[in-house]
Amino acid sequence: MHRIKRGSSFLIRRTSDLTHPLWERRYFDRPVVSESQLRSTVRYVEGNPVRAGLAEEAAEFPFSSASPQWDTDLAAYLNGELAWRDGSRDAS
Repeated sequence: MHRIKRGSSFLIRRTSDLTHPLWERRYFDRPVVSESQLRSTVRYVEGNPVRAGLAEEAAEFPFSSASPQWDTDLAAYLNGELAWRDGSRDAS
């Protein structure tokens, strides 16, 4: 993550007049330990463009997994239509 942040900051600063920090001081990652936590995390991430004012709905943002242009099974997963590893459809 450090390499990504350092490289992108260098390129952005080289081509713009920005002087303020581009990234938070620290990147925090957390393991996803349950299916309900994964579902919540996906919804949170897909909602970021909406909260940032880049789209009115997550599906409208072209780089989102919520966009219909991407062939994923996330919609079925989030709606509880996709069976889990153990065969259940419980989307707790």
